[in-house]
Amino acid sequence: MKVLNYNGPVIQFIEKTVNLFLIYAISFICCIPIVTIGASLTARYYTTQRVLNYGEHSIFKPFFICFKENFKQSTKVWAVQAFIMAVLTADWIYIYNVGCTRLYWFMLLFVTFFILALNINIFSLISHYEMTIPALYRTALLITIVKIYYSILIFASFIGIIYLAYLYMGLLPLIIFAGCASILYLQGSFMKRIFDVWDKNEGLENDYEENVTEEGLSE
Repeated sequence: MKVLNYNGPVIQFIEKTVNLFLIYAISFICCIPIVTIGASLTARYYTTQRVLNYGEHSIFKPFFICFKENFKQSTKVWAVQAFIMAVLTADWIYIYNVGCTRLYWFMLLFVTFFILALNINIFSLISHYEMTIPALYRTALLITIVKIYYSILIFASFIGIIYLAYLYMGLLPLIIFAGCASILYLQGSFMKRIFDVWDKNEGLENDYEENVTEEGLSE
């Protein structure tokens, strides 16, 4: 049957889903040393774009090439973000033990959400553009504010997956597999839309497409 051919839609869907899950798994493992979280997230977003939008079959090679090339800058940015999140964590621990007003609780919740959304955008930018760190933060802040609904959809999906895992513990492996792939698909699709508009407005070249042309797609 043509539908089950290697280039058919069913096989292509299965291959992309498996690759997205593997990207998530690799990046999770690479985050374990903590200090490598920034480079791991950058490599995750880069490889996701390659798989989703340019038909890349290999994930290990582009992941670790991006990891190595962007390690220094990603780690510097991660150090700043980790400090901010450490402060937020201390605030949450404090209000858990001491309590706070409802207004302060909502403000802290919003700031935490905003910082997590900023993490997605800033490491995606590192994977796509060559920018100074101040320029990265300015651009990431702008994207986070203007496209805040993208982040809301991503986090709502994440919470939904956790809720499904809680309800159906017997299906936990399947939910984790499908959930990880779905989250990366959403992130990759949303960032592709943002980058396409940005590249067009700024007259920039697409790094993903250029890299695929230079290296060739893996067979």
